[in-house]
Amino acid sequence: MLNEPGPSSSPRRGRRPEGDARRALIEAAQAILAARPAGKLTVREVASRAGCDVALVNYYFGSKEGLLAAALEDALRELREVLETYTRREGTFEEQVRRMVREPILAMGERRHLPRMIIGQILLERGPQADKWIAALGISQLQAVGEIVEDGIRSGEFRQVDARALVYSFSAIPAFFFLMAPVIERILGEEAVSQEAVESFADAVTDLVLHGLLAPAPDAGGSSPE
Repeated sequence: MLNEPGPSSSPRRGRRPEGDARRALIEAAQAILAARPAGKLTVREVASRAGCDVALVNYYFGSKEGLLAAALEDALRELREVLETYTRREGTFEEQVRRMVREPILAMGERRHLPRMIIGQILLERGPQADKWIAALGISQLQAVGEIVEDGIRSGEFRQVDARALVYSFSAIPAFFFLMAPVIERILGEEAVSQEAVESFADAVTDLVLHGLLAPAPDAGGSSPE
């Protein structure tokens, strides 16, 4: 068993201890939540998957609900870090768009639990807690996407498009492939969503977005065809 506290430990006073067992429990809960609703998750199953004593759930999180909140908050933090990395304003407008479309897809390929978990456990939920998580999910990153597109339009490098509609697309594209992965695997086999397939998907989507976004090059001769 991992990091089991002694009998005199106080789980609810001061700073809660961090350690391998706490991390293992969070990751086990995330793996389960990526596959099915929170209502079907049990503390005993999480502890078993993590290789921990079931008592450690209460020790670190206070309750099953505390564990779920910690797992979701950890997933959101990880997703925000991914989005912040790839919406930085560096390079040409084309390079910025290529990065903010392609790189999050590749990042999700390495963190496949995130899209299904966040959409299933947060975006489809209702209530104040879900609203708080949605607000924290990446509003600033979505605004950054809109600003990049609007600046590109003003510069003449991008077509006159609805920047808000593109923001919707950018927020949905990375998640869609991984939400559909179980269906694709069942139909075409597990190799259909291999890392190589993720990279091909990322490249194809990026090229498609840029093809529709980049303004046509001006006629080099400056004359119209007769």
